[in-house]
Amino acid sequence: MSIVIPVILIALLLIPALALSSRFEKKRFLALEDAMQVLNENLQLSFKKPELKFLPTEFPSLKGTYKGFELAIFIETTHKNKCLVIELDLGQTEDFSFTLREQTSLDNIGILAGEKDIETKDKVFDRKFFVSSNLPDKMIQILNENCRQFALQHYVIFEKGIITLEKGKLQYKHYSPIFVLNNKDKTLNIVDFLDVLEENIRAKN
Repeated sequence: MSIVIPVILIALLLIPALALSSRFEKKRFLALEDAMQVLNENLQLSFKKPELKFLPTEFPSLKGTYKGFELAIFIETTHKNKCLVIELDLGQTEDFSFTLREQTSLDNIGILAGEKDIETKDKVFDRKFFVSSNLPDKMIQILNENCRQFALQHYVIFEKGIITLEKGKLQYKHYSPIFVLNNKDKTLNIVDFLDVLEENIRAKN
């Protein structure tokens, strides 16, 4: 009897918590569905809508050919976090990788401590962005004036967002999917910037 009562109490507490969590996840699922469909009016990709479950483990996504490359927009689940991924598959085999993101005060401390930040000699760009790569000279060529101006003009896309190239996958990641997707113009600017990077990478291969 002494064990049964605590178990019942725990169950009574868990049931409302699970119901609230389910309601929140379903609301997020539907919000992502709406945002993806609005975005796809411009991109014209294949829209995938998984079955809406009690606690969704899959979310709506877009995938298809965009300017000759495979473009995918999906939600990556890591532990309790939901991460928006916008990915261009370049299909390249060269061992070239990089990271491009906004430069923070922590980066400034790291740079003073010896952390490597690639500089393009564009003072405004170098002050705002942190860049690292296994091929620094090639990365500087890719970040030409047109690319830098685009990044500065649309700096808002880098607020807590990060762009990486690894094993031929050019990705933009952000841990607030709805924050990005609810702004269609912002999301399209991200896709356009990935396309600019892709063209520069292809030109330097």
